[in-house]
Amino acid sequence: MIDLLAVVITYNNASGIGRSIECLHRAMQQARVDGRIVVVDNASSDDTVLRLKALRTELPLELLEPGENLGFGRAINGVWRRHEARYVLLANPDAFVAPNAIRLALAHLDAHRDVGVVGARLISPEGMLQPSCRFEPTPLSLFRQRTGLQLGASKPAIDDLAWDHATVRDCDWVPGCFFLLRTEAVRGEVLFDERFFMYYEEVDLCRRLREEGWRIQYLPDVLSVHIGGESAKSIGRISKAGRQLQHLVDESEQLYFRKWFGVPGMLLNLLLTSIVVVKETIGGWIRGRRPEQGEHPLRALGSYLGTLQRTRFGTTPTR
Repeated sequence: MIDLLAVVITYNNASGIGRSIECLHRAMQQARVDGRIVVVDNASSDDTVLRLKALRTELPLELLEPGENLGFGRAINGVWRRHEARYVLLANPDAFVAPNAIRLALAHLDAHRDVGVVGARLISPEGMLQPSCRFEPTPLSLFRQRTGLQLGASKPAIDDLAWDHATVRDCDWVPGCFFLLRTEAVRGEVLFDERFFMYYEEVDLCRRLREEGWRIQYLPDVLSVHIGGESAKSIGRISKAGRQLQHLVDESEQLYFRKWFGVPGMLLNLLLTSIVVVKETIGGWIRGRRPEQGEHPLRALGSYLGTLQRTRFGTTPTR
């Protein structure tokens, strides 16, 4: 069993993959751990694989090419079954970890045996703070985030940034672009629920771990520069809020709510989503704004309902 397994899932990330892997390697060297970097390429159509093969001549790197797009969770599960390690680090190909990031994160896990996952402070290339310490999405919390209203505000917003970010903090989940996991916390032969093709898989895993009594923590001194949306923007429309493929977000949201909140939660989320659309539509009319056809709130609602039908009301993934 090795100390650390670093896993990177790529899809059309040729522009940043070299720097990302080099940053990972440098951070693992500073941490002085027995580690391995495994990259899974999900059938990229750009030069990602060529750059990885060139990089493999310089750095110790295992490259897996399944020949199809497995999605995020399924690709990582394949690596999870092949290797044994005390810790697993999930890192994005468009995220660049600081040289001391892995050393500090591992030291924290070694010192706090009740912590199952730690995440980093994420910043943009311009130095702007990104959501790093996040809270569970619920129908009400999503509604508050989308409208700014404080209906049922018993917990912080999903992407709450209204605090100093200078102290270690417990949260519900941390993003998968820097996600360091203690493997003993996970039971079974799979890490992620493969119903989630992309998005919500780390939310789901963290909830499962919390229900087993493990803590999820944000570490302010662990730094990663994250670009975000590089894979998503190569294949489809990206949402303004998260630079994500909206139809995949919708599908994963529906699967997650059905799994953890049942039919009542699904119905409540559908009702609140419809209210958001009505609010945005009326607001646009009042302001005299005429959105482009693809951005119209009613069209977005139609797309959401179509996804709901394809997932059979959140019970079946489409991939």
